[in-house]
Amino acid sequence: MEDSRIRDKNVPAGSAVLISPWLIQRHRDLWERPDEFDPDRFDTLEGKESSKCAYLPFSAGPRVCVGMAFATQEAILILSSVVRRYQLEPVLSHEPKPVGRVTIRSDNGIRVRFKLIDNEE
Repeated sequence: MEDSRIRDKNVPAGSAVLISPWLIQRHRDLWERPDEFDPDRFDTLEGKESSKCAYLPFSAGPRVCVGMAFATQEAILILSSVVRRYQLEPVLSHEPKPVGRVTIRSDNGIRVRFKLIDNEE
């Protein structure tokens, strides 16, 4: 709405500004060991504080994804169905190569071994 300055860059009024989840989610001031896969980081006090402003899986504010609630519910249902039936193990010989696109994903896929759990008791 008005001319601004971000770091050492002038940003004229009306400019489009892109917020990159790829960069925010790896920002060294917000995360301890930002380049490591560590889902437990969200359980720490620091992780909970950082996730309020740095974890943007569906964007934030007035432009948040309208499908957020549905996508979250869908993911929980699918994941619960899978982990109830299978034990998941990484394929240790495969190393995913992350790339930033609209979402962050692996350029060469993610390989996981599914082992059927024997639920007959």
